[in-house]
Amino acid sequence: MADLGEPGPGSVLVVDSDPEVRKAIVGMLAPALRVVQTSTGAEGLQVIRRGERFVAILCDVKLPDYGGFAWREALAAIAPGQAARTIFTSTFAQGWEVGELARREPHRVLIKPLVAEAVRAAIEDARRLAPP
Repeated sequence: MADLGEPGPGSVLVVDSDPEVRKAIVGMLAPALRVVQTSTGAEGLQVIRRGERFVAILCDVKLPDYGGFAWREALAAIAPGQAARTIFTSTFAQGWEVGELARREPHRVLIKPLVAEAVRAAIEDARRLAPP
């Protein structure tokens, strides 16, 4: 495991309430990347508060306890560099929040069902675009 406070060489946080989606993402990324999974926004924030850092964070836009923008704002208050590494996922290609996000940050939205190549490409983009 990497030192706390530094992103692991290939650590990704997945924040999604659907266990099947989390399982699919692990299947896409492991063993090349270490995947930490949480099912709520609060759990995801707790992982960050403990000091873990990630090269990318995959976060569902509709969590049981947070909306996507609100979750990223909460994350930014704790670890701004990690907020910049957030990639949102959504089942809905339409809708105000997803549409607004896709308009502002098209490289940061993946529509479900997720495609492995798109997930890996988004993670590589996050790794290059944002400081830890």
